[in-house]
Amino acid sequence: MLQKPTVHLFIPHLFQPLVRWNKAFKFKPICQSFDDYSLRLSALKFEKVHDLEASFYNYLGVNEAELPIAQYRYELDEGIDKTVSVNKSLLCVDPIHLEIGLNDINLTEIIYNLSDSEVKSLKDLINKYFIEDGLTLISDSKNQCYVTFPKSESVTTTPVRDVLNKNVTAYLPVSNDRNWQVIQNEMQMLLHSSKINHRRELEGLPTINSLWLWGGGNKQKIDVNLSCIYSQAENIGQIFSKVASCKWLPLTAGLDQILHSGQSETVIILDQLILASQNDNIDEYQQQLTQIDKDYLVPLMRAWQQGIIDLTLHSCDGHTLQLENTPAWKFWRKQKTLLDLADETSST
Repeated sequence: MLQKPTVHLFIPHLFQPLVRWNKAFKFKPICQSFDDYSLRLSALKFEKVHDLEASFYNYLGVNEAELPIAQYRYELDEGIDKTVSVNKSLLCVDPIHLEIGLNDINLTEIIYNLSDSEVKSLKDLINKYFIEDGLTLISDSKNQCYVTFPKSESVTTTPVRDVLNKNVTAYLPVSNDRNWQVIQNEMQMLLHSSKINHRRELEGLPTINSLWLWGGGNKQKIDVNLSCIYSQAENIGQIFSKVASCKWLPLTAGLDQILHSGQSETVIILDQLILASQNDNIDEYQQQLTQIDKDYLVPLMRAWQQGIIDLTLHSCDGHTLQLENTPAWKFWRKQKTLLDLADETSST
């Protein structure tokens, strides 16, 4: 008899903004699947993880706060020297634009798609400073940048996506081996009057007034029976599949293929709520939530009810929800909404 497959559904920012939005705007999200199945959702499990990457690492059984995205992303590029990531530790380096206020410094834009000449100018500028500290700014064939540093050092960082539209002071890199915050400040001063920013200003483009360092952590031995990871974003899906030593497929074939593929355990990543949550765009959040509900939550919960799959939801804020059959004596329990569950998670 074939084992019933298990589907792990990762939905970052599912709960995160809801309590705040309800208090400020009286917003109550509409999500039919949670209305229909809330009584079947078992106790919330809390782990000290606060983003998609860390939640996935935790699901794999690794007790680390940070997934080493830089190492895996660099190694995925076929056109580079792999010995760099073997002999050195890496951090991702993303160009950003900061808005400086009276009491805060907010990361307002992540700047993607730099040209070849911009990346070269950036490396030439920064490496003149980095060389004194034993650091090197490098890039891969996709113009994604990294900083190399000795393997003997460790640093704790925050993914750039999780700092968007936030005050960066609470999320700067932390290390006992060197003062990365001083390095970050030096980079800002170098970039302030740089030629690369002069050209961007003339072209009406946002200036690069800082670089965000992230994606450290230590690679761990992973022992998990994961068959496949499905996602819309190819980059994160391929990185996660490399971490778990499984295949990655885009979310294009529909759920029928996933449900009847014969795979014992699969992961589905739905990250469509992140930007709407970070930008406080309630209408966009509800639109994306409605689509997620229709395309994934309703059919997956129905498949669970029919005994086709086991289903676990990861809200990527430390909480895990599992669907379980409700004992008859609990018939009296009050139906919960998505907002009710968000309120419960905010208190743990």
